[in-house]
Amino acid sequence: MKNILTWSCMLLSLGNSYAIAQSSRPTPPTSKSTTNKTCIRWSGFTRQQLTNVDKCLRKHTDKQYVLRTRLTKARITKHNKHISQLIQQVSPQKSPTGLLLKAALAAMVGHEVPHTKRLFSALCRRKVTKAQQFKQRIICSYAAMMGSRLTRNTCTKGCKRSHHFPLRFASNSPMISVTINKKKTFPMLIDTGASTSVITTRTAKQLGIPLIPEQMYYVNSPGGLIKTYRALVDITMGSLHQVRVPVSIIDLPIGNIGGIISPQTTWEAFAVKIDFQRFSLTLSPRSFQEKAVVSMPWLFGGLNPVVFLSFGKRPERPFTLDTGAATTLFKESYERLGTPLPKKMVSKTLAAGKKSTTSWVTTSTLKISMPPIDWHLRNPLIMQEKDAQKYTDFKRFGLVGMDFLMGRVLILDPFKKALFLSSGASLPPWKKGDKATFLISGTTLTKNRHVVETVTARTKSTVTLKVELQLPNKTNTFFLLMNDNWKTRGSWLLSRQAVRAWDKKKKTISKREQIMKWLKVFMPFRVSTSTPKIESIQGSLHKKLRLSCSRVSLSVQTKKGPATLSIIECPKRPWRTMRLRLTHPKGSILWQYERQGFQVH
Repeated sequence: MKNILTWSCMLLSLGNSYAIAQSSRPTPPTSKSTTNKTCIRWSGFTRQQLTNVDKCLRKHTDKQYVLRTRLTKARITKHNKHISQLIQQVSPQKSPTGLLLKAALAAMVGHEVPHTKRLFSALCRRKVTKAQQFKQRIICSYAAMMGSRLTRNTCTKGCKRSHHFPLRFASNSPMISVTINKKKTFPMLIDTGASTSVITTRTAKQLGIPLIPEQMYYVNSPGGLIKTYRALVDITMGSLHQVRVPVSIIDLPIGNIGGIISPQTTWEAFAVKIDFQRFSLTLSPRSFQEKAVVSMPWLFGGLNPVVFLSFGKRPERPFTLDTGAATTLFKESYERLGTPLPKKMVSKTLAAGKKSTTSWVTTSTLKISMPPIDWHLRNPLIMQEKDAQKYTDFKRFGLVGMDFLMGRVLILDPFKKALFLSSGASLPPWKKGDKATFLISGTTLTKNRHVVETVTARTKSTVTLKVELQLPNKTNTFFLLMNDNWKTRGSWLLSRQAVRAWDKKKKTISKREQIMKWLKVFMPFRVSTSTPKIESIQGSLHKKLRLSCSRVSLSVQTKKGPATLSIIECPKRPWRTMRLRLTHPKGSILWQYERQGFQVH
């Protein structure tokens, strides 16, 4: 089980790897009333404090503090008009370096803000402290990339109409095909946790994009600070064409993809709808008229969308809404704000720049309050925080990942300045009586085996499966009651997370007993430290139903030696795992678990 969970964590937090770093200091107690009290602490604040900050600033007599705070608020709310007005109050020559940094970071978020070039030029000539070098490098590398023109993400074709694209998935991560510089088409992850779009070092080399020293800077990843380079590229998706799209060039822990699309930055001129119910992406030059959604604050930390979350007696804090994170997780600093959660396993997660970080799997089920949405989170991860956090100024205390988002609709609407989310999740229908048959085969088995799974009961939140494992002299039958969610639907054999299991006589079966039933037909493996390969493929079921699928391949160790594990998933089906295959280096299939009637085209 540990190996399976380790794989499920491998794609975790890709987007968080590219976020411009955010602060990690614990929230000091708020001082009582003085004229010049701190109005808000970006290292930990609530929605109410953000609402009240302007009222507090009106009474403040420190003009520089007021200007710095208003610049930060305009930046995190992406308010272009306010950014432009505030920057005019900053003198590039006379203002202190701290204020120049705040103004320049805000100008990077704004669109064609006046005086930006003067601001960048003055800041990049300044001598700064060691603590300020991190932010200065972010700004000056951006200025070097943009050159004399500040326009970015410019649409040149298909700008005035909506565009609709199908989504594919690599494990829990949504993907789309993108052509870069009119040369080559790549699968790209769609990641709201990324502060900028990314191309891999390999992609940059294939396209002849140089690594320019003046465009080098550092970004924060779960494993710490990593060096990266900036570049401008053109991208094409269907009939939509954009030029001067800023990207970072980074080594990613996934092979065979071109990089990452940051939807909130790359498509900033469009309303973006990511539909995890119908598995589609829509870009529109006007607002969507979606009914079954609720409105959330238009708030960004490091250019990533932010929501406010709390549970139990822990205080409300900002979290990144991250389509690049497979699993919702808390940072260590948030766990420390309440009673420690029980932990059952340590997991290593691969991150950008060949870094890794440590996470702890908990055994808790939590009721999460994310106004106006309440939901339940099972077995959340707690992520270790690296020293890179000290370079940040807007603390986010974790990630809300695809385990929450799957089955919902997410809309980023710059015209209404709001983020919209479905209040409830709706996954592909899994009806009572639905059945799937799987064939288990391979050179390590003396005879092929069949597994038949039938849905025998459904509630709003659970599903009961009747499992029939056909052995030589008998059929082993048992029942699994599982929480019906995206993670459950992607599980298989001994990775099934059952709330309860029992046999035909209604006798309870322990988790150990469940595993023992499968060991007769299962080939154990251990995931190696390697770069997974992702492919978008087309398949069909029973020669009728066409499916858009993904195949993820990675190196593993088995009792027969090294092998390649490939997993094919098709997200539009409730049994989304269509095939698992262990292949010997010489090409023979050691072990395979495949849905009957499934074919790859």
